[in-house]
Amino acid sequence: MADILAYLELLRKSNIGVHITTVIPRHELDSVAEGLDRVKTWIVPVHDELGWAFAAVYPDGIHKYNMSDPRLETGRSACPRSQSWDAEDAGVIMLLDIRLIANGFAHVADEVLNDKLPHFRNRLLVELICGQLDPDEPTVAAAAKHVTSLLGSEQQVDSEYFLAALGDRLEQSYE
Repeated sequence: MADILAYLELLRKSNIGVHITTVIPRHELDSVAEGLDRVKTWIVPVHDELGWAFAAVYPDGIHKYNMSDPRLETGRSACPRSQSWDAEDAGVIMLLDIRLIANGFAHVADEVLNDKLPHFRNRLLVELICGQLDPDEPTVAAAAKHVTSLLGSEQQVDSEYFLAALGDRLEQSYE
């Protein structure tokens, strides 16, 4: 959960045009949404024993997106989720959907997720390591050097996962 909280903080700092609340339990969603300044657009991340979800609170309504049980979605999406995702995948998908919706796009379609989820997971990891969204190549290279240094110091880091993610980032352009 710490990685999800850290990525939400990156989104908050990125000036994406919406306000992101702290993560709340599902049973508090309605009362939190009612208390928000409805002149602004808000994203409300939700986590509980059922998994990850979020709500986009607009001046004219609330749209709920549920990564764990797609039947509960009420968002303005042309392609609601057709499958449930495990908790780890649901957290990554929630972060991607928040980022897309905050920038005025629809959430990611299932057929894209089926093929691209590992790529998205690596991108999120690289952005977390770099401490910013859409890092440039010099920033990624510096992060790779830092991770390599940590590994050389025998710190407890899952080297294959970090290096694979950074290697993918160095080889591909993320748009």
